[in-house]
Amino acid sequence: MLVHFIARGWLKARGKAITDSTHVIGAIRKMNRLECVGETLRHALAQLATVADEWLLTVVYRD
Repeated sequence: MLVHFIARGWLKARGKAITDSTHVIGAIRKMNRLECVGETLRHALAQLATVADEWLLTVVYRD
């Protein structure tokens, strides 16, 4: 993880890792929101697949 943090400029070599800094908290918050959106979409598609599977196939596989 440290290699990725250094590559993104979040940490400097031999610097202190401060996990409560604003940009780190903001990045974590954004990732959490994206995860929630993805899970909501997954759940909605799963529910549609149980009640309208034929319709869902026509919508998903459009050319």
